[in-house]
Amino acid sequence: MNPHAKSDASAFTLIELLVVIAIIAILAAILLPVLTRAQQRAQFTYCMNNLKQLQMAIEMYADDNHQYFPENDGTTITSSAWVTGVLDWDFPPGYGNTQNTNTSFLIAGQIGPYVSGRFAIFKCPADTVPSRWGTRVRSYSMNGFVGDDLNISAKNSPGWKRFLKTSDCLRPGPAMTFVLLDECPDSINDGFFAPATSGTAWIDVPASTHNGAGGFSFADGHAEIKSWLDPNSKAPVMRVNPCPENKQSAPRDVAWVQQHASSQ
Repeated sequence: MNPHAKSDASAFTLIELLVVIAIIAILAAILLPVLTRAQQRAQFTYCMNNLKQLQMAIEMYADDNHQYFPENDGTTITSSAWVTGVLDWDFPPGYGNTQNTNTSFLIAGQIGPYVSGRFAIFKCPADTVPSRWGTRVRSYSMNGFVGDDLNISAKNSPGWKRFLKTSDCLRPGPAMTFVLLDECPDSINDGFFAPATSGTAWIDVPASTHNGAGGFSFADGHAEIKSWLDPNSKAPVMRVNPCPENKQSAPRDVAWVQQHASSQ
C-alpha cells in the first residue's frame, strides 16, 4: 500500500484551487456593490441625522431669542454668528490654518451651547478629503438668506426675501426653505452659503459627495438628500480654491436651490 495515498487523495489539485479562487472572485464582485450601497445608505442616514441635530440646535436658539435665527455673518469668525471658523486647504505650502482642524471654532458660535459639545455633527461622513494638516471639522453652511442680519443677501440679490425670524419662512414655506446644506469641500469657507438667484451658474456650490448628491435641512426640521442632475454639480473634489464649479452652469440644479433658498 502506498503510504502517501491518503495525503494525495486529500490534497487540492491546481484546477480545484483555481476554481475556488474564481468562485471567491465572483462572490467579491457580487458583494462589493452591495457593500458600497450599504455604506452609502449609512452615510445618507448619518448626514441627515447630523443636519437634524444642527437644525434642532438652531430652533432651540430661536426659542430662546424671540424666534430670531442665529446670525449668518459671512466671513466673520467672532461669536456673533451661528458658527465660527473659515476653512481652506492650508495653501500655500507652509501656511497652516488652525481653523480647519480646531473644533473649538464649532462651539464658539451662537448655537454652540445647544450642541452639547457634539463636534461630530458638524462633519458629513462623506466629506473625507483632509486639508494639508488633517481632517477638516465642518461640512455644513447656512443658506445666505437665513439669519442674514448684515443684509448680505439683499446686496447680492435685491428683491429676494431674507428670513431673520422663524415666522418669516412663509414663502416658499418652512418645508421648502432650506437652512443648512452640505457645501462642496472646494467651495466651503465661512458658514455663509450664497445661493445663485439669477442666471444658471453657481456662486457657492453644494456638495455632491453622496454619490452625486448632497444633504439639506429645512425650516420645518426635516432633512433630505438631494440628487443633482447637472454634470457641473457633480465634480470631484479637487482640493483647490476657488471651487472649479463656481460660475459653472447647472440650470436644473441652480433652479432647485433658488426655489428652496428664498422667494421674491
